[in-house]
Amino acid sequence: GEQVVVLAGASTFAAEVDRACRDRGFFYVVGHGVDPALCDRLASLAAEFFALPDDEKSRIAMEHGGRAWRGWFGVGDELTSGRPDRKEGLYLGAELPADPRPLHGPNLWPERPAGLRDAVAEYLAATASVGQHVLDGMAIGLGLGGGWFRRGLTADPLVLFRLFHYPP
Repeated sequence: GEQVVVLAGASTFAAEVDRACRDRGFFYVVGHGVDPALCDRLASLAAEFFALPDDEKSRIAMEHGGRAWRGWFGVGDELTSGRPDRKEGLYLGAELPADPRPLHGPNLWPERPAGLRDAVAEYLAATASVGQHVLDGMAIGLGLGGGWFRRGLTADPLVLFRLFHYPP
């Protein structure tokens, strides 16, 4: 069966993460504190965005995002193993200033629906916090001490996020 890890006390959590990584190689986290209402609100706002006409969504097409790799793409515009996908998507990430590095830079935000930007920012903050907590558990399990990843490798993480819509 699957391994479930519940966010709890640091030592208990670290032991569960360590056991899951060593025994199963994977796990899923419950009790993480990301508000289900936030997830529902984000899903609803994403559905509103994807219901907009393509000409409106194309105002923030990925071609306008440059090397930041942000923005909207339509059904069939993305390839997987050389074949067009049957989905559309909106690529977002941490809100960053213009930057010459790939995957770094500002997001392209649609005018509608109102609230999408705030919901994405709130969701990214919540999930990035959970990710850092999971890495703390891994570090403790490896005998490196909590915060080992935060002090170095993930001190300034590159956070990317994608919303997808798969038409019927």
